[in-house]
Amino acid sequence: MVRLSLLLVLSLSLGALGAKTGAKGSTKAAAKKADDGRCSASKLCPKTAPCCSSAGYCGSGAEHCLAGCNPTSSFSPLSCRALPRCNARAIDFTNSRNPTVPLAQYNGDPSTAQMTLDSGVLRTGAQGLYATVGQSGEAAAGATISTTDYIMYGRVTATMRHKNDKGVVGTFIFFSPTGDEIDFEITAGKARQVQLNMFWQGQSLHGADGNSQIITMPQGFDTADWHAYTLDWNAQRIVYSIDGQAVKTIYRKDFKDDKGRFQYPATPMRAQVSVWDSSRMAKGTQKWTGGKPDYANADQYGTFTTQLKSLTIECNDPSSLSAGRNYGFSKKLDAKSGEPAVIGTDRASTV
Repeated sequence: MVRLSLLLVLSLSLGALGAKTGAKGSTKAAAKKADDGRCSASKLCPKTAPCCSSAGYCGSGAEHCLAGCNPTSSFSPLSCRALPRCNARAIDFTNSRNPTVPLAQYNGDPSTAQMTLDSGVLRTGAQGLYATVGQSGEAAAGATISTTDYIMYGRVTATMRHKNDKGVVGTFIFFSPTGDEIDFEITAGKARQVQLNMFWQGQSLHGADGNSQIITMPQGFDTADWHAYTLDWNAQRIVYSIDGQAVKTIYRKDFKDDKGRFQYPATPMRAQVSVWDSSRMAKGTQKWTGGKPDYANADQYGTFTTQLKSLTIECNDPSSLSAGRNYGFSKKLDAKSGEPAVIGTDRASTV
């Protein structure tokens, strides 16, 4: 199925898939330069507009070179700004706290904001922050918030609740500029069900253990109640937990392709929480979510929401990662992942 976060990714030819590499494994091969503003792994951005945004357009501003800047489709992997390195912290959204800044106003310095509002409308409340989706106006596209720090392996817990109505999707995910993704999704109007997914360079994969599964929780569980959803990701495995209990584990070893690459997330990711309306998507997506939302069931503001109480972030950088205050991408591919190699760097994260 297609989810909102992948709509941006699918507009690109993400990752090394389809990208030709030079003799030394360079990600910047003999690809044509973009001449119409669009970019992909086979159509890199020109030097004058070097950064390929998450929406697949070339440019040089914050919306292109910061969050979501795709290193495999930019003029060079070094065109994208460096990614702020993981910072262990607990973020509290209760008592009407709103630690977000609109993405358009963010300059890449994580000390100025803990999270960005990438799209949509938020409401504050005593018990937590509401991400909203409605029928019209700014809320129609749904809402997404993202951490300003990235994670290169680590453990994040989102304490959240989502009233599970058909056609409305609530998510807690990790998402990288190359299209790697790990997520919890709640939808289809089934209060006891949570879907788990993993993606590599925007590709849905099925290894020996399978990378996508719907979990049915015990009687009495309701996604509309507060629950702690945890993603624990390291170089060898991903553990999905709900309320402290592991519900699924995925192992990297089960996703090795015939080229010897592990099709497993291996690039820095932001933690994101979002809500969106499937009626604006393809029919297959609408079917997956149980049909179109019935806004007669919306709240007093005419919206459906995913409410976030807290995020707790623990870092687990690999010991092999070089020093530096930020993460960056090398011009060379990592032979084990087929993605640009991740390095530590003191290059600027700001624009």
